[in-house]
Amino acid sequence: MQKIGAVLAVVLLITPVAEAVPAGFPTEEVNNYEGLHAYFNFAPYTTAQFEQQRTMPSGRVLRSKGYFEYRRGVGMMWRTDLPARTAMVISRDWMVVYGSRGQELRRTALEGSPAARYTTVFLDGAKPDNLDALSRAFRVTCRVEGKRLVLGFQALREGMDLRWLMVDVVGGNVNRVAYSSGRQGDTVILFKGVKNGEKVPTAPFRLLTR
Repeated sequence: MQKIGAVLAVVLLITPVAEAVPAGFPTEEVNNYEGLHAYFNFAPYTTAQFEQQRTMPSGRVLRSKGYFEYRRGVGMMWRTDLPARTAMVISRDWMVVYGSRGQELRRTALEGSPAARYTTVFLDGAKPDNLDALSRAFRVTCRVEGKRLVLGFQALREGMDLRWLMVDVVGGNVNRVAYSSGRQGDTVILFKGVKNGEKVPTAPFRLLTR
């Protein structure tokens, strides 16, 4: 789910920093990125329902439900149906937020959205080169339990907005993503009813449910 084009141009001196990570965060250092790729089942087209919980830095908890859609070579859409209708489309270069009537509200270059930028490493199928590139900015760790892979990314530089990211892959599909952002707080996303297809739709993303 997936997946980064021009993801990292971080060639700065990196200083390890201790950031609190959640229970269950993987601890084994990753050295073989080729081996990790085998745990992902990246079909050209994937859909799923999602439930998200975000705990803001203020302590306020926000919950939402919606629909996720990934299209290889195009991007991915997060459509929130509850508590309010909104949609967010992430391509290789842009993150665009739409309102309840399908109107464009905000367009942001991925350079201005660290969480979206790093998550899009999976848009290219978590290629070994892309995962290796992430190691310039993150300490990459993993845990393997049968067909389950848990990937962890912990920020190496103090001051990075994205402090850590954890991706849980079961049977080839990403079923849980969690991350901590200095600006947005802690977020957990659960995916349900994941469906994979070989044909990528040509019609635009459906931003509205009706």
